[in-house]
Order: sequence, then C-alpha cells, then structure tokens
Amino acid sequence: PTEIAMDVTKPLGQWLNTSISGIAPANTDSVRCYVIFEQPTNKGGAAFIDDVVFRTLPAAGVTPTLDGLALAAPQPNPSRGAALLRFTLPTEDEVSLRVFDVAGRGVATLLEGRRPAGQGSIRWDGRRADGTRAAAGIYQVVLRTSNGVVSRRMVLAN
Repeated sequence: PTEIAMDVTKPLGQWLNTSISGIAPANTDSVRCYVIFEQPTNKGGAAFIDDVVFRTLPAAGVTPTLDGLALAAPQPNPSRGAALLRFTLPTEDEVSLRVFDVAGRGVATLLEGRRPAGQGSIRWDGRRADGTRAAAGIYQVVLRTSNGVVSRRMVLAN
C-alpha cells in the first residue's frame, strides 16, 4: 500500500504528511525509488512510484550481486505499439520480467526462467497475456531476480 498526502490549504509543494509504505522482499536492507507527480494541483493529483530498486542482504558467506542489475528505460517511451526492453543481469539467475497496470494487476509476463549473466532484451508488443491489445495508459515494467527488483514506467499511447 502506498499513501502520499498533501495539505491542500497550503501552496502546492508544502507537505502536511509524506508517507510511502509497502512490502519489500525478505532480507531487504534498503530501497530506492522516485515519486513522480502527474498533474498536481492544490486539490490533489496522482503520484506514481518509479524506478524502484530493492537491495537485499546476502546469505552468510555470499557476496552481494545486485550491483549491475539494471532495466533500461523502454524505447520508445511513450510507445504506440512495440517497445524494446533492455536489461542487465550481474549473474546467471532466475528472472521474471512482467508488465503491470497502475492498479498493480498483471498485464503480461515477458520472461520467466533462468537467464545467463549479461545483457538481454525483449520486445513487448503492447498486448495483454490473453493476446488482446492493452489499453492506452501508464504501465510498470518489473524485472525481478533472486537478488532484487528494478522497475521502469512506460506509457502506452493509442
């Protein structure tokens, strides 16, 4: 769950309360993200969490491997159809690359399984898992490995 509140009685940008909370993977020792405001007004607006990176504690005697995990910005973005998603894995790992809508519902699974270390890419054709065209809107592309999670925002246009 995420909650962001602004005091509408004060000029835009002055905070009454700022609170972002959620559930992180087990053994998480830090989280980095950006909060993006869409069309903010003195009466509200929409806020999105983008480029979330969870850093996890390694098992005893294991060197952390999250450094080097990356998901590049989708190209093009916004996209009117297919978009190229490029990623880098620091080590061979189990990988899940999924697309979610702003409500957090899964739209498409693009990759699922073991992948070698290094760079990889996949093209999302803008279709849902059932083969229908996804609606225009804002989507989160999430790359999950055993060592962490990175995400990018993507806009799908008509």
